[in-house]
Amino acid sequence: MANNADRVDGVGHTWPGGKQYLPKLIIGTTSDSFNAAATIWQFFASRRFA
Repeated sequence: MANNADRVDGVGHTWPGGKQYLPKLIIGTTSDSFNAAATIWQFFASRRFA
């Protein structure tokens, strides 16, 4: 099984592809360079679980 890692520079403690739910001063900026939920779904959907 291969491992994948994604790194997003220049963003705060937020969910990539999500809403900016608190001010940037508090949590940093939100990334829209990819959608974390879609990426996680693709990871699990591409595998078979017994």
